[in-house]
Amino acid sequence: MTMLTRSVLVCKITILMLSFYTSSLIAQNTNFPVNDFKGHLKFLSNDLLRGRLPGDLGGDIAALYIASQFEKLGLQPISDKHGYFQPVPTYLVRVW
Repeated sequence: MTMLTRSVLVCKITILMLSFYTSSLIAQNTNFPVNDFKGHLKFLSNDLLRGRLPGDLGGDIAALYIASQFEKLGLQPISDKHGYFQPVPTYLVRVW
């Protein structure tokens, strides 16, 4: 998986998380908290997460953050064994 592919995957996961978040708020008929939204984006895009690569510390932190937000929203985990995570085999190929 290339760096670009991983970046696209992280973007898709972030968009998915945000769509669940906004859908939940719309379903609850509440006002959209713009500052909360900005806070999530600011955290997930922070350079301290070092690109959020899957299997890397930054990717693990981002995944845990997103899972904690799912739990906070009351979303049901996909399984008792894996919670909000889905095991996916990944391969790292370095081309020098």
